[in-house]
Amino acid sequence: MAPSSRSRCGRRCGRRRPRGLKLPEPPLLVAGAIGGPLCMCLVTPLRTALSLASQQPHATAWQIYSSIWQQGPATAWTGATINLLTSSPMFIVLGPLYHFWKERVGGVMAVVFSSMVESLVTYGPQTVTAQMAVWGHRSTSMAEVLCPYGPGVVIMTLRNAVAMSGIRLLSEPFERALLWGIDQLSLPMPKGMVTFMADLLASSVTSILSAPLNQLYTFAVIDLEYQQAGYLEKWPLCWLFLSSTYLVWGNDGHWHGFSSTLPRDLLLRCVFHATLMSLFALAERISVNLWARFDPANLSDADGLGAELSIANANDADGICPSLGYKNRFESLGEKGSPLQQT
Repeated sequence: MAPSSRSRCGRRCGRRRPRGLKLPEPPLLVAGAIGGPLCMCLVTPLRTALSLASQQPHATAWQIYSSIWQQGPATAWTGATINLLTSSPMFIVLGPLYHFWKERVGGVMAVVFSSMVESLVTYGPQTVTAQMAVWGHRSTSMAEVLCPYGPGVVIMTLRNAVAMSGIRLLSEPFERALLWGIDQLSLPMPKGMVTFMADLLASSVTSILSAPLNQLYTFAVIDLEYQQAGYLEKWPLCWLFLSSTYLVWGNDGHWHGFSSTLPRDLLLRCVFHATLMSLFALAERISVNLWARFDPANLSDADGLGAELSIANANDADGICPSLGYKNRFESLGEKGSPLQQT
C-alpha cells in the first residue's frame, strides 16, 4: 500500500473532524459576498419606491416612480452605498448559510433559521435606508447601521421568511411545472431561461404574500408613535395602519372592500423583490458554472468533504448537485431543448 501523503497530525485531525460537516462552497460564497450586493445596489430605486409608498397611500405607482427620478439618479439611489457595503452578510445568509442549514434540518427550517439571522445582520442597514428615503436626512431618531434589532424586527423576520421561500421552496415546483408545459408544447428553450422564469414566478408569489408585512415593517421603523409605544400598544397601531391603508370602510363602520393602495403595493413589491431574488439566484448559478468550467479541481477536496459540483455532476441524468440538494438548479446556462426530452 502506498504511504499516505498526509502527516500524522493531519490524519488525526481528519479523524476528529465530523465527516458530515461541509463548509460553504467557494462559488456560493462569491455569489453571496459579491453578486448579491451588486444586485441589491442595482435595484435600489425600486426599494426606495417601496419606502416612499408607505408614506404616500394615495399616490399611484407611476407617481411614486416619477418622484424618485425628479431630482436625478442621486435621489433614486439613496442609501445605495450603505446597501452595497452591508448587504454582503445578508446574501451570505441567503446563500451559503441556507444550504448549510438545509443539509441538517431541511428546507423549511433552514428558511426559518436563515430569516432570523438575516434580520439580525440587516435590520440596521435596511432601517437606516428606509428612514433616509422618507426623511431625506439623518436625525437623532434614526437607527444605527450596526443595530441588530429594534422596532419592527419581528415583522421583518416574518417578511424575510416568506420572501425567502420563493427561490428556496417554491421555485423547484414551479420549474417542474414549466418543464412539463414546455415538454407538452415541444418548445425549445434554454434550461437557464426556464430556471430563471421559475425563480421569477415563485418570487412574485412570495412578494405578494410579503407585501403587507414589508409595508408594516416600513411603518414600524418610520412612525415615531409606534416606536415609543409599549409592546401591547403596538398591535392596535399595526391594525390601524393596515386597515386604513388597504381597507375601505363606510360611514356605518362596515367594510366595503379593498383600497386601490393594495394592488399598487403588491405591484411595487413584486417589481422590487422578484427582480432582486431572481437576479441573486441567477448570480448563484453563474458563479457555480464559471467555477466548474475554469477550475473544476477546486470543487471537491481529497476527503470528499467539499461539494461535487463538476460539470459532469451538473449534467448527469438527474441533474443533482449533491451538497446543495438542488435538482436541475445548476445545469449549463446555455443548454437548449426540452430537459425532459434530454433525459
